[in-house]
Amino acid sequence: MRDARRNLRRTGFSLVEVMITVSIIGLLAVLAVPAVRKSRRASQNTAFVNDLRVLSGHVIEFYATQRGDFPPDAAPGVLPDGFSDYLRKGFDWSQETHIGGRWDWDRAADRGTKIYGCYAGLSVFLPNRTTPEMQEIDRMIDDGDLLTGTFRSKPKGYVFIIEP
Repeated sequence: MRDARRNLRRTGFSLVEVMITVSIIGLLAVLAVPAVRKSRRASQNTAFVNDLRVLSGHVIEFYATQRGDFPPDAAPGVLPDGFSDYLRKGFDWSQETHIGGRWDWDRAADRGTKIYGCYAGLSVFLPNRTTPEMQEIDRMIDDGDLLTGTFRSKPKGYVFIIEP
């Protein structure tokens, strides 16, 4: 009987063993969360850059080729007139971009005028990224400098220059 009691006492985990196990799991979670966040941001940035390239390289250029000029200027989140025919099915211009904010089409009144340093540009208005994070996106597109190149900062957003 005495041996049976000893075996019963030794079958469970001590409080110290449980605390060490929970601490190790907590430490692993603390190490994993930043890596998951970084990976998620990188994925969102890549999706944004892909959408930017598709919109600027295929959709907008195709529109301009067929219609003779770029669409007129529009407010953030507002699809330019006649533009819906050129977007892929399921793409919603009025929804948030992958980096937050809204898509915005910027076009000057005429070719002699510039708006944000260009005649025509595709913008993101009020993205939820910091300046260093936007520089990361700029490095994926351009030169990493938000003051030069084809991807630049503008008031309350960033513009990808289609036509200087």
